Amino acid sequence: MPPRSKAAAITAAKDFLEMVRIQHDAHIVGWMSDAGREYKSDLFDRALLEKGIKIYQSGPRTPMQNGCAERLGRTLMDKAESMWHQACIPDSWWEFAFAHATHIYNHTPVARLRWHTPHEMLKGEIIERWWSAQGRSSPEGREKRSVG
Repeated sequence: MPPRSKAAAITAAKDFLEMVRIQHDAHIVGWMSDAGREYKSDLFDRALLEKGIKIYQSGPRTPMQNGCAERLGRTLMDKAESMWHQACIPDSWWEFAFAHATHIYNHTPVARLRWHTPHEMLKGEIIERWWSAQGRSSPEGREKRSVG
């Protein structure tokens, strides 16, 4: 869930940067923001710049410049809400539904990654799929079957 204050946003960002450094032996070089004022502060910018991270911002009131992140956020919210309602779990379990939706997204093959999952691309662990076992590079070449 999103941080509720500017101070919490700074702490969450520092924790995220440290997690990426330790778990993935990687360094974030750029930080994209929608220039919203809800988490923007000089302290936040300074924390990023101290780590050598370049700050990018989209124009004000232009969500189309931040399209992928906006669309992903909406997709994850829709998936989580669907699972949450289907499972009839209490409101207090919302974060678990959201975490599960994120897990499912990260383990689903996508065309823009040449039918690999975000998890595979991050970890470098490529899983053989049914279409690659049949000598195809993607699932798009399969024949459509009629039912009935």
